[in-house]
Amino acid sequence: MHRLLVSSALLVRNSYNLLTQNRTKVFEKSGAIRDPPHQTFLALIKVFSVVIPGLTMGGYIGKNFAWFLDEYHLFSPADDDDRDDDDDDD
Repeated sequence: MHRLLVSSALLVRNSYNLLTQNRTKVFEKSGAIRDPPHQTFLALIKVFSVVIPGLTMGGYIGKNFAWFLDEYHLFSPADDDDRDDDDDDD
């Protein structure tokens, strides 16, 4: 039982160190300041250059597929479903 408690305590301590080590490692062991992290150049432009055409092409394909399904009556509602049942005023 004691071995289990020790191993679980080490696991908790190691997981805490893994979560916090990136934020606290500003200095090297020698005392030198570490280099700043790498920043991607024009990251937002790269993201938008992929997302906007992807959404546009997806919308275009979806629109044409909906037209195809409706044109060939593969997935279209029946005409009987369009009538209102609330018109019965007897």
